[in-house]
Amino acid sequence: MTDTQNGHDTPAAVGSTDNVAGRFPEHALKRLSRAHARMMGAQEVAQVAAAAAQQLEARFNEALAESCDEIGVSLPPGPVQAQVDWRTGAFSFAEGAPQNP
Repeated sequence: MTDTQNGHDTPAAVGSTDNVAGRFPEHALKRLSRAHARMMGAQEVAQVAAAAAQQLEARFNEALAESCDEIGVSLPPGPVQAQVDWRTGAFSFAEGAPQNP
């Protein structure tokens, strides 16, 4: 359905604000299509990055447990936050799941 304004066919919205239907003009459709493709690509990258972060966190936790075993230290039960001074090797543990800075 179109409305004619100034001699041109323009898209017309049909329905109430709860149920709007219509047709975008070609220039808007192209812009929306590009934006949608970028959004979908970014979401895919974010999902891959999140999965990689989870895998790397698991590897870090394994390495932490192995390193603690090597020096005779037991990790506290449950989730812990490891604080490591990367220059000196000093460490401490806090209860709770690790938090992103």
